[in-house]
Amino acid sequence: MLNRKHYQIIFWTSSIIILIFTGCFGSPQGKPEIKPKIKVGLVLAETTTERNQYLLAKIKESAKSQNIKIIEGDSKNNSEQQKKQIEKMITEKVEVVIMQPINSDAAKDFISMLEEQNIKIIVIDLLPENVSVDAFIAPDYVRAGELQAQYILSQGIELNPLILTGEPNSVSGIILPGNINQLKNSPFVKGMVVKEVPDQSDIKAYEISKSEYSKNSPNTIISHYEQYTSGIMKFLKETKLEKKVTFVTMDINKESLKDIKEGNLIAVDTMPNLLAQVILETTDSLLKTDSWKYDMQINNGTALVPAKYTPVRIINTDNLYLLNERFSELEELINSNQKTPEKQETNSEKENKQTKLKIKTNDGKEYEVTIPGEIEKIEMMPE
Repeated sequence: MLNRKHYQIIFWTSSIIILIFTGCFGSPQGKPEIKPKIKVGLVLAETTTERNQYLLAKIKESAKSQNIKIIEGDSKNNSEQQKKQIEKMITEKVEVVIMQPINSDAAKDFISMLEEQNIKIIVIDLLPENVSVDAFIAPDYVRAGELQAQYILSQGIELNPLILTGEPNSVSGIILPGNINQLKNSPFVKGMVVKEVPDQSDIKAYEISKSEYSKNSPNTIISHYEQYTSGIMKFLKETKLEKKVTFVTMDINKESLKDIKEGNLIAVDTMPNLLAQVILETTDSLLKTDSWKYDMQINNGTALVPAKYTPVRIINTDNLYLLNERFSELEELINSNQKTPEKQETNSEKENKQTKLKIKTNDGKEYEVTIPGEIEKIEMMPE
């Protein structure tokens, strides 16, 4: 017969066995749950410019720490290709698409495609009219155009600028009014030519610059795209005009750093490092809360669009060092070709200096006189 002590032993033994089996075969305790990465689509207009390459690299790098998988889409500056990239994002079932439209007309249809799938939309650089998106983020392109114009006006000379633009429904259509508003009423501007460069081509930019200079001899050139810079600079250097024609462009790449340093080029920097940061913060907020910290709401025809404009700045020889963070080779470039400091003369060297004078009189006689030290002034005092 079992007594009380036996029952206690059986009870505690059974409890221990249950705990052991529960620990071994039950749900694991304290093991963190691995969450699948959130898919975010990034559809850029192109990836050939250094600005967009920087944006892509920065966004991909930062996404790694935010449990985000970036699905890339390069539109190759072609609207049909951009449509294919949007379709790819839909197939990939992304939760957010960051889109950089090539032109505003085609982008309207792409935005509608994403809306139908309830995909959140962040548009950068160019906002089509009469569309509703979750966020619009762009450099202040109107201000960029104003800065370009103000820089050439600050020279205080008579101007006949050549402005090389893109299509009216592209970013160029925002920059140009900034140019015109500053230049149109200035007494310095005696003539102004605006030319559209097809396909954002550096070759076409070269050809147009060459053709227009033969007709109008512009003393300033304003460019709206990074892609134009190399073509225009090629023309200026071939004709030895790089020091005579003031050239102000948009955005900066490695190739243009040396020309800025040498005073051949001025550029408006759209600060892609800051733009990338704002895009990432906005993406993270929309994924977590469906809202974000915008600065204003734009009345976009049929919708109010939350928006933020990032600052832009002029970069020239004097403040080129501000780009050190983005261009690792810049510090070496800035420090290269520095003038060797002039050697300071010692007192003994000054004392040992001599000046030799050659004097010719009216009657044809010549005299040579050596005088210690340097001559400051000679006066003729006839008696």
